[in-house]
Amino acid sequence: MKKDVIIVGAGASGMMTAICCARNGLKVLLLEHKDQVGKKILATGNGKCNYTNRNMSENCFRGEDVTFMKQALFSFGAEDAITFFRSLGIEPKEKNGYVYPYSEQAAAVVDAMKMELLHLGVEIQKQHVSKIKALKDAFEICTDGETFSCKKIVLATGGKASSKLGSDGSGLVMARKLGHDIVPTVPALIGLCCKEEYYPQIAGIRMQGKVTLLVDGEKAAEDEGELQFTKYGISGIPVFQVSRYAAKGIEEGKQVEAVIDYMSAFSENDLIECLKERFHHTYKTAQEALIGLLPSKMIPVLLQQSGIKATMKAEKIKEPQIKQLAMQLKRKKTKITDTNGFEQAQVTAGGVSMKEVDVNTMESKIHPGLYFTGEILDVDGICGGYNLQWCWTSAYLASRAIIG
Repeated sequence: MKKDVIIVGAGASGMMTAICCARNGLKVLLLEHKDQVGKKILATGNGKCNYTNRNMSENCFRGEDVTFMKQALFSFGAEDAITFFRSLGIEPKEKNGYVYPYSEQAAAVVDAMKMELLHLGVEIQKQHVSKIKALKDAFEICTDGETFSCKKIVLATGGKASSKLGSDGSGLVMARKLGHDIVPTVPALIGLCCKEEYYPQIAGIRMQGKVTLLVDGEKAAEDEGELQFTKYGISGIPVFQVSRYAAKGIEEGKQVEAVIDYMSAFSENDLIECLKERFHHTYKTAQEALIGLLPSKMIPVLLQQSGIKATMKAEKIKEPQIKQLAMQLKRKKTKITDTNGFEQAQVTAGGVSMKEVDVNTMESKIHPGLYFTGEILDVDGICGGYNLQWCWTSAYLASRAIIG
């Protein structure tokens, strides 16, 4: 049967596009090279699927040009996403603006979307697309075993993050061969590898703090929340939020550092006074005096870096040493050498340049009839449901244009 549109990639944006098109009577073919649809959705929100956020703003998105996001979110924002998923049977549960399925199961979102696809008669085939050729008035789509032809196609293949879940970068290769410029891609929402050798000693520690990212000495980004320390370096939501800028800096050969504030709840002066009071105890060592203020595994590391022996009597520690320790706690620099890689990344930064895409329709300015949705485009969001919202929004814009 002849199809009105062929969608390559059955992830979040691909399924959303297919549903919107099929609900309006179009005949849709959905091609997916993995053994099941929506695999990457299953990993979102720690398996709970944080599918949007009521605190939605264009400022939560990144890319070379995301000025259009305000209008895009006006066309299809958080409330629209909540309404759409309610229509599939997904009742929302909100936690500080973060929206999840009431069951807190990502599988429920995938199952609901798959049921709707089948109900609407969307044809789903397990096919790996190897090549797309632009003909005079149509597109030829070659898979490992078949060739399809259609006047309208959607590339919803994702970027490079988590290839085991489907985003293997093949869509970016096809887009480039079709003449599209690709903004260099790097991992985003990812942990950062650090040069210093002490990280294995503090691996496993979680604590509230602030991370400020410097690229060639200039502040690039900053975030605050629960930091996590690993054998390779730093992680946690605040690190994820600044990671795209670190990855871009490393890719461009720049010096990338993070300044960590382990004690962001204290001003530096207040911290100095706090340390003076703790070191006033005559019967405690320096290490013992810090118990209850800092995680135990971190105390000997920070004391060593401050030039204070852990066994030194607390009362004998001088003010210059206290100030040095306070500085280590408030302004600890660490050199970023790499990210934790695409396979561990939640999303890709970079992709098909938005300069070559109509921001109102997601249609290619180079090949009419070719559309892009989701992560394949040079738009990425911060943690909190924003990347999935971009999938829903871009899919809505594309499907609206395809329906005509």
